[in-house]
Amino acid sequence: MNHLKRYCCLLGFVITTAVCHGQQVNFVTQGNLRTVFDLAKAQNKKVFLEVFASDCHTCMLFEPIFKDPKVAKYYNEHFISYRLEANSMETQAFLQKQKVNVVSTPTFLFYGTDVKLIYMAALTDKQNTAAIVLQHAATALKK
Repeated sequence: MNHLKRYCCLLGFVITTAVCHGQQVNFVTQGNLRTVFDLAKAQNKKVFLEVFASDCHTCMLFEPIFKDPKVAKYYNEHFISYRLEANSMETQAFLQKQKVNVVSTPTFLFYGTDVKLIYMAALTDKQNTAAIVLQHAATALKK
């Protein structure tokens, strides 16, 4: 277990260092959901999951928002972020186990380190502003 904590802290440091240079929301790209929740626990952060579809026009509209410096700073300080492709087996299995029904993409899911959903928001193309994305994160942190 001690090796796992060291690994998670090291991985978190590497990821955080990479993000500081890129100024965008740091979506974990290595590992899986277990990795994400382990990192969140090790860093005492909540988890932000963006459920998206690769062919979703609205999802693509959020890309510039995740590169906004204010959004990046806030999300990176408070969350371990991860993207879930809506149609992937990993996503479907996770959502089914969690009893979460995603009816549209993008959907933002915010979790505690105990893998309990604390806040959920389905967004539209008219909500792709930094202010709205920050508002959802702030609401999740209050839960």
